[in-house]
Formats: sequence, structure tokens, C-alpha cells
Amino acid sequence: MTREKFTALKYVLELERVALERLIALADAENGALVANDRGALVGAVHEQERHLASMAELERSRALSAVALAQALSLPESSSLAALCDALPGDLAVVGRRLHDDLRDLASRLSQINRENDALVRQALHYTQHSVSLLTRIAQQEAGRDTYAPPGHGRRRGGAAVLDRRA
Repeated sequence: MTREKFTALKYVLELERVALERLIALADAENGALVANDRGALVGAVHEQERHLASMAELERSRALSAVALAQALSLPESSSLAALCDALPGDLAVVGRRLHDDLRDLASRLSQINRENDALVRQALHYTQHSVSLLTRIAQQEAGRDTYAPPGHGRRRGGAAVLDRRA
């Protein structure tokens, strides 16, 4: 009975491992798109991540159900962690369970690291954009009182597109 419950949990954990590996590949693709400033690739990677995160949520629900069933078979509290479940398994199953647990923990850590890097890249890009807008706004304010380019016969224009036309 315990072996069957563990096999069901192991199956879900292996699917989660594959899903995490795919999410890491997509996060790496997002990172590359951010560095290369490739909007199309970035949008594609983000959409794929969203799709995979939805399937990951479903896997987590399956994992929780399988873990509860295994905990009951092992006479452990239903809220037992995966590590606690592995510790309570017989020898050969415990080794497999711990290996899967460690793999998932390492993959989740790697995904978290890449996501932190991507977050830093997005924040940096936002900072540069805000700085550029600030510079342009400052230029427009400084030049608002000066004569700027205007088509003949239209007199003096103040600020707006004329400032940018002249600067460009």
C-alpha cells in the first residue's frame, strides 16, 4: 500500500521536475530577450511561462493529494513535508524520494535565481526609461521659453514636438 502511494507521488514529482526544467529554460530565454532587448522574444517567453505556471499549479494540487495519501499510509500528519515523508519511507523508497526532493529543491532554487536576475534587468530598464523621460521633460521645460522650430508663417511654438524636432 505504501509503495503504491509513493509511486503515485513519485509520478507527480517527476512531472514537476520536468515542468521546473521547462520553466528554467523559459526564464533563461526571458533573460536573453531582456539582455538583447528583443521584445518579441520576451513576450513569447512570458506567455509560455504563464501557460506552464498554470500547469504547475495543477501539478501542485496533485502533489498535495498524493502527499496526503502517502502520509495517511505512513500514519503521519497530513501536513507532513516531503522531507518528512521521505524519512518515514522504507530504505529503497526513501533514497528515491530524497533524490527527487533534492532535485526539485535545486531546480526551484535555480529558477528563483534566474527570476531575481530578470527582475533586476527589468528594474534597470525601467530606471533608464524613467531617466530618459525625465531628461526629455527637462529639455522641454528649459526650451519652452525659447524660439523653436516652427513651419514658416506659424510664428513661435512653445515646447512639445517642436522641441524634439529641433533636438533630433
